[in-house]
Amino acid sequence: MLEEVKMFQAENRAMLISICRKLDNYVQGNTASTSGLPEEVVLPLKLVKDMRDLETTLNNFEKEKQLVTYLSNIGGDSLKSIVRRILTCVISNDLARQYNWVGKGTKEAFCKLRLVTVIHRAVRRNPSVQSATNAEIDEVMKVWLRYSKDRDGGRAARRAAAAAAAVAEPAASQSPSNLDELSTEEYSSSDRE
Repeated sequence: MLEEVKMFQAENRAMLISICRKLDNYVQGNTASTSGLPEEVVLPLKLVKDMRDLETTLNNFEKEKQLVTYLSNIGGDSLKSIVRRILTCVISNDLARQYNWVGKGTKEAFCKLRLVTVIHRAVRRNPSVQSATNAEIDEVMKVWLRYSKDRDGGRAARRAAAAAAAVAEPAASQSPSNLDELSTEEYSSSDRE
């Protein structure tokens, strides 16, 4: 019974969000032709050059508005899921690995991109997270960027390498030249001879 109520509630919530989006588009005068991506934008972005091209495109307010509308329709059921789904749609994992929030080391600074503002606006169009602050949205983006190396098998590869290193380490420590393994009796008897 409780499961049925929860499922009914989730369906009603999804319908309400859909109705709110349609109403928002109607009030803002958006038509179906502006709800898609700008023509020159191909997602997900795969190269730093693609990101730079997108930044140039976003200098045009109409195209920025079009991208906000497109990304706001991706949706999600919580702030984290909405931001993650948008980032996954916009940026490939290979590209995400080349960015961090402030641009430390050899990586590019994600916080300086105009795309961040577009994501803020797109997230806030979702009625369930309209009151989210920039700091809350930024925190989800920071974590998503930080763990980009774990996606697409990165974590599994690191764990396999660590396991292989752990197996190789005990074999090396069992060599006869390792004095830590000698018992005190063996060590003292070798002194007497």
